[in-house]
Amino acid sequence: VAPIQYTAAKKEATPVVTPTPVAQANDRTEQVVVVDAGDSGKLKDFNVIVGSFGTKSNAEAQKSKMVGRGYNAFLVQNPSGMYRVVAGSFDTREAATAVRDIIRSTYASEQGTCAEAWLLIPIK
Repeated sequence: VAPIQYTAAKKEATPVVTPTPVAQANDRTEQVVVVDAGDSGKLKDFNVIVGSFGTKSNAEAQKSKMVGRGYNAFLVQNPSGMYRVVAGSFDTREAATAVRDIIRSTYASEQGTCAEAWLLIPIK
């Protein structure tokens, strides 16, 4: 009599679906490109914006200020030509919101820039 052979049932692979970030109140979504190619790996799903400028030199000045404060700041540009100063880029809304709130409270006296920090969700 031949022995009975058992085989393990095959499990179907479940595809991993990464949800698209959804904007909430006071968030903005737009297409952006990183200005400096060396910073291209920094852009993530949730970005804390601390300034918007039509002139690159003004954006660079704000970026330098934030780097001096210890942030890993960089610039992105939208199709309209506006430069956005990214103080930090994060994988989660929670992390980005926490940093945005710290920046808003720490630099509340800076009208129009850090005091009004907001979240940008890039359109991919």
